[in-house]
Amino acid sequence: MSIGVDLGSAFVKVAEMGADGVPVPVEHPDLVPGHGIPRHGADPASALRRALQPVQPLRRRRVVVAATQPFPGVEVVEPAIAAAAWARRDGAPDPGLLLVVDLGADGCRAVLCRIEDGLVGVVERAHAEHGFGVAFDRAVLAAAQQQDEADLWRARRSVPAATVRETVAFAELRPRFADTPIFGAGPYRVAAALDARRPLADLARYVVAQIRVDEPVSLLMAGGMADFPPALGTITEGSATVDGPAERAYTAAFGAALIAAGKVTAGDRLPHPVTLRIRQIRAGLLVTADVPLPRPAGPDGEPVYAAEAFGVGGLLTEPVLDMRADGTAWSVAVPQLLPETGTFQVGLRLREGRPELMLAPAGGGSATAHRLIRQAKGETR
Repeated sequence: MSIGVDLGSAFVKVAEMGADGVPVPVEHPDLVPGHGIPRHGADPASALRRALQPVQPLRRRRVVVAATQPFPGVEVVEPAIAAAAWARRDGAPDPGLLLVVDLGADGCRAVLCRIEDGLVGVVERAHAEHGFGVAFDRAVLAAAQQQDEADLWRARRSVPAATVRETVAFAELRPRFADTPIFGAGPYRVAAALDARRPLADLARYVVAQIRVDEPVSLLMAGGMADFPPALGTITEGSATVDGPAERAYTAAFGAALIAAGKVTAGDRLPHPVTLRIRQIRAGLLVTADVPLPRPAGPDGEPVYAAEAFGVGGLLTEPVLDMRADGTAWSVAVPQLLPETGTFQVGLRLREGRPELMLAPAGGGSATAHRLIRQAKGETR
């Protein structure tokens, strides 16, 4: 059984793969449908343990957690990478640049990801920590002359998140319905939600404006506040929109579940070791040496070097790296930029979702990076 978790600042979202192969929320006694399990101020480790109680024991499960810090016994991916996994779930062509806008409880985060040849990397990020969703809840409570946050959560339990979005969108276009209850009944009104959302929408637009792109970009809205999203066109004009799940707060959790189930790779790391193929003249003979790198390159961007150093002068052609089990290989995009002489430690790193060949002088000095491009299976250079 595979489990995906999004460890949010206010709610923990836990998902598993349903019988039809689509992620679904895991039931929990304290679950607020469409939002997750309230943390009630618990530290991250305690909140994670409590949220995972219904799926114990974990030793027979693969658990992937969308978080910004490591946890023992589970795999961790960045929340934006997990959200991007949701966008890649159907095996559609890689979308190029994907802007993940996370409207969370404690802030708004915009992360620009490059998705290319099955690899995913963060190109740029911006954020603002201003109690985003928390400020929204407080404003809605105050407008209803309520103080108990738990009462708001109970109201949310009564109505599907998609229905809430439809109610708000309907009343936003028809001001005479502004006094409509957000949750079908009770003291919480659409007008209060719209008023509370207005400054947060301005903040979201400010954060997204910090991201600079000069090519087409797709947009994915995630996080608990995505149930009350600003109009998408006012955030990034002309951007294609990637549909999130019905439970928008679960976007990262569902993506993490897909990764845990092996339906999608995380993409920010290589899932298996890499072989560096070196062609050299030795003793007058052409030989090909396959040199394994000690471990796959990871999301930290740090180079992974082969144990052996190689003399570039002996290379007949640029190095080729086998990076996939199907034999797909990568080679240097501009071999003319490779040094003509010298002995180097040869390695690989992932930078902004793209692989780079690293050459570090064996005698010391700065390493140089050379972009790699994918070769079709069986293609030679």
